[in-house]
Order: sequence, then structure tokens, then C-alpha cells
Amino acid sequence: MFAPRRVLGDIGNRTGFQFGAGKDALKTHMEGVTSHHTGVPMIPGHIQHHAPAVSGAPTLNPLAPVLSSTVSSVLAMPSHHPQSLAAMPRPLTSSNSFHSLPPPIPHQATMLEPGSPPQLPPLPPACTDPLPAQWDDIDIADTENPQACIEYVQEVYEHFMDYETHNALPDYMHASTQPELTDRLRATIVDWMANVHYQFKLLPETLFLSVALLDRFLALKQVAQNKLQLLGVTCLMTAAKYEEVMSPSIVDFEAITERNCPRADIIRMERTLLSTLKYGLTMPTVLTFLKRYAKASKADSHIGMCARFISELSLTDYRLCQAYRPSMVAAACIYHSMRIMKRPQPWDDTIHHYSGYSEASLQQCATDLRELVKKAPTSRLQALYHKHSSERYLAIAPHCVAEI
Repeated sequence: MFAPRRVLGDIGNRTGFQFGAGKDALKTHMEGVTSHHTGVPMIPGHIQHHAPAVSGAPTLNPLAPVLSSTVSSVLAMPSHHPQSLAAMPRPLTSSNSFHSLPPPIPHQATMLEPGSPPQLPPLPPACTDPLPAQWDDIDIADTENPQACIEYVQEVYEHFMDYETHNALPDYMHASTQPELTDRLRATIVDWMANVHYQFKLLPETLFLSVALLDRFLALKQVAQNKLQLLGVTCLMTAAKYEEVMSPSIVDFEAITERNCPRADIIRMERTLLSTLKYGLTMPTVLTFLKRYAKASKADSHIGMCARFISELSLTDYRLCQAYRPSMVAAACIYHSMRIMKRPQPWDDTIHHYSGYSEASLQQCATDLRELVKKAPTSRLQALYHKHSSERYLAIAPHCVAEI
């Protein structure tokens, strides 16, 4: 099965390198630019994978599983050499592993079988307002571009919206599903994954897919705290294999965890991940819709980068990911970005037509995103804020916060 990005080429990719241009372009753009954030934060000990003890290794004090743990200080590391990461503390926790959820689980056969929608409270519905009578054809300029698939691109996105409706993410953050996990722990591991993603200079699609795989797996399998880092690095590696032209090797992923997650454990977890998801790795994410809506709104590089910053920040908020469809989050990111950049008419008939959402229907989601961005500078999780504060990303994060 092909990845949506590869099948559809660069649909909606009209806002510069921020939506996944080639690494050569990024390299040219980065010449002479120094990144503001070059270290990978340490994972709190209680969610690190417990690797077997190494003979002769120094003994570390055990880290208590306190849910209010903050992310440790950032460690300096050359981005081109993940093996040089400073060692993260190795927890002395039990070897309790993940295991299948005890039956019955009402939403056990949810996301992987489109014919069996999850038995959950319905998500906020898509906009039911009548679509505008007139709009601009955003695909007419791509008539000579075979990768744009203009003959059926709208049908593809209608399929994506139908998929997200019938494969909604269930609320798994409760005692019967994940008794050892909390929203804060999930946010911590997603922030760490985002930092590793940045160190490896991977495509944006890889980050969004890896977080989607993480959530889908956690909705089906119970995972212990000390296995969360192992699951996170495995999701990132699997997504990289799926999206990247040249994926980092398993040796690189093992090294980025300072060998707290040995390759044998990563391979074992990868097999469990794929079998649990029934090898269903093709799924629409926020970025899938963000590209289309950026094209429909004629977003420039600053609006596109601002939307990407807000969309990546939304990945750390479990309640936001669970409460809104990816298409709605994408539409709200574009809408909020255009307001930040003071676009005179932030939501016109064309973007309404292609997204299906009216301006009024986006207000609650846009408000939640606004609060998330507002808290970003003082949040305990700083990977994404520091990343988008660099010149490589147009220093868009401070500008977004200042304009709110």
C-alpha cells in the first residue's frame, strides 16, 4: 500500500520547504545557520525502557515513578552524530511489559476495520453548513502535473475524511485501558520523539505518522511505563521506513536512546506493533489535510510555517488529538495562522469548499490551539518551541506567541 504523500506527489505543497522539500534544499538553506536546539532531552526514568544490566556499569540511583517529573535539562550533541549522546539514566524498574487488554473492550475492533466503527461518543461533526455556491478551482494550474492527480484528488480527500470518521481514535487514557499512563507521560514521549525526529532531519510526514502509530497501538495494547520509550522509538523507526527515502538504521535508533533500547527489543516491539495494527500504516494525519488546505488558502511561507508549528504542537496534547478530527485540526491551524499573520479575509469560500468547514465551526478548535500556543514558551516540554524558534524555521514560534 502506498503512502498518501507518494501517491499524490506534492499536492498542496506550494508554501516552500516547510512541507517536506528535499534534504538538499534544507542543506542549502541551513548553510551558515546554527540550530538553537541540538540536544535530545532525557526521558524521565519511569518511562524509559529497562535494558539488561551491563557488567561493570556504574550503579545509578533508582528514579521514582513520579508523574509530575519534568523533562531533564537538554544535553549537547552534534546533530550529525547521534552516537555521541550523553547517557540517559537507566531506571531500575520492574520488567513488567505490555500485554493484551482483558476482554471485553467495547472499542477493541475499531480503527483497523473500516466496516466496524468504534462504539464511542461521536466526535464533533464536520460542518453541516451549506457549501458556498462559488469557489476557485485550485487544481487547474496543475493540469500538466501528473503527480497532482487532479482528475481524482478531491475524491482522495473525501476518502480520507470518510476514513477518519469511521476510524476515530478512542479515548484510551483511563484506568481500564492504560492504568500506568497519563496525558503528561504521553506528552513527554511525544516531545522526545519530536526532538529525535529533528536530530535525524526526517520528513514532517514521519513525525505525524509516528505519533499516529503510537496512539493507535496504545488504544489496543496496555503498555507499562518503562516500555513507553521503547514503543516511541519503535514507532519513529517504523514511520521512517514508511516515509523516508533513506531511513536511519536501527543502529542509529539504538544509539539515540543510549542503548537503553537494544536493537533486539526494538525489533521485537516492531513485530508487535505491526501485528497489532494488522500492518495498516496508511492513515490520514493532520499534515495530510494541512497540505491541501494550505493550497486552497494560497498560504505563503510564513503562514505555512506557522500552521506547521501549531499542528506539530497539537501532537503533544492528547485531549486535542482525541476530541477533534485531523481534518478539523488542520483547518483550524490554517485559520489561526492566517489570523496571526493578519490575513484580511482568513476564511473565504474557496477554503470553505475544499475543507468542508465554515469559519464558525472552527472557533472552538481554534481557541484550544490558541491556548496551546500561548503556553508553549513556559511549557515543561520545549523541543518543538525551540525547534521552530530557529532561523531554519523562520523563527516562527516567538512570532506566533507574540501575536496572540
